[in-house]
Amino acid sequence: MRVPGSLHRAGSVRTTAVTDAGDREAREAREAQRQAWFLRLAMRSTWPELARSDLTFGRYWVTHEPTGDKYRGFNGEPDAIHTPIAAYFIRADGTVGFLEAVS
Repeated sequence: MRVPGSLHRAGSVRTTAVTDAGDREAREAREAQRQAWFLRLAMRSTWPELARSDLTFGRYWVTHEPTGDKYRGFNGEPDAIHTPIAAYFIRADGTVGFLEAVS
């Protein structure tokens, strides 16, 4: 559908596709660097690492089966000082999953 007054050029579609491919590579590189930083942060912290096989993932929380402790997934940006993170686990793809304690 054409919008009145808009300009459509076939060349702009190709330029956008090339630009998007470069942007995608840059985004993937930034995400890989971010995940590596998360892993370093987790390894240097005093938070316990929980084995993924010991965790049961429910709709609202994650339960650590051996202890019965309940956690909630942490989706924010962690830092080493001001964070509610109580534990972490390593996902199947090698990325870190942070957990905060449920009261």
